[in-house]
Amino acid sequence: MILTSMVAYFITDNIFTRKYSHVKDFHPELPLTALVWITSIISIAVTFVVSKLLLTPSATIHADLWWILSVIISCGTIAGALIPEFTKIFTSTNARHTKEIVTASKQGGASLNILSGLVAGNFSAFWEAY
Repeated sequence: MILTSMVAYFITDNIFTRKYSHVKDFHPELPLTALVWITSIISIAVTFVVSKLLLTPSATIHADLWWILSVIISCGTIAGALIPEFTKIFTSTNARHTKEIVTASKQGGASLNILSGLVAGNFSAFWEAY
């Protein structure tokens, strides 16, 4: 998976260098998000290929074991890509809760800032439908 991460890094670097090298302002989370998703997709593909090669059907191994294990591993890989996406809802610079903390910092003292941060942290502990 280190190799898939390196391949994804070079792909992401190539894409975002061509796309944003002349732009003065862009959102810094875009390349990181793309890197996570490209790495996950490549890793899932490699997981299926390597599992097929290593777990070829034989008399002692169930014939469908390679793809069953690949699906299980892929679920963990997808979870690893989704967790940062859910975290960004509450911690991104564009997140509503983050903007509320900035507003509290500008308008109030340290106690209001701390209280606003605690409230935002509590909101991030559960999913709230907007």
